[in-house]
Amino acid sequence: MFYFYFSMISSASQRLCGRITNSYVSAILSKGETLFLQGIFLTGEDPAGPVNLAMTWKEGEDDPWYIVTDQAANQGTLTDY
Repeated sequence: MFYFYFSMISSASQRLCGRITNSYVSAILSKGETLFLQGIFLTGEDPAGPVNLAMTWKEGEDDPWYIVTDQAANQGTLTDY
């Protein structure tokens, strides 16, 4: 069985869910924190989903990481990626 994990660059996340933008993520996710979202849609010209999202903002990094997967997004997502 095949599963997918891929990262998104910050500019791509501006279209995430149609409402979650970089400024929104910055407001709810501080450096050193991690957040997991399940069953979301990536919006844009061709919406994709539902997918799951792991977001983490490591100390020393300029931007958060966004990892999209078809598996449950949890700490294991970050470990696997």
